Amino acid sequence: MAHDAAAFLALSQSDSLCLPVPLAHPFGMGGALAVLMAGGTVVLPAAPGARALVQAIEVFGCSAFLADTHLIREAKEAGLALRAPEGVRGVVKVGGGNAFGLGPPVEWSGLQLGTAGKPA
Repeated sequence: MAHDAAAFLALSQSDSLCLPVPLAHPFGMGGALAVLMAGGTVVLPAAPGARALVQAIEVFGCSAFLADTHLIREAKEAGLALRAPEGVRGVVKVGGGNAFGLGPPVEWSGLQLGTAGKPA
């Protein structure tokens, strides 16, 4: 999964990847390995939840993130959005499995986010 995530997001040493999920989550360790293998930086938000995701992306200038549908739904319901989403890339876990790009993109904060997993 790490290699697939790195390739899908085109991660490089200039990237900072925000991981707002536990390292035990399918995106957690796989995402951390993906960006580290590319020579980039892992950013772990200080707290769980969508507000911490937005804050971490903005404070640390993250260029990419991996999230699950629950976080994106929480962000939308709370009216949370990135102030400057230009250039930020993301992937949302939408179901079981680890295939990237099978489902339609998920929209949030003006971004078209890729998907991973089998869409429900």
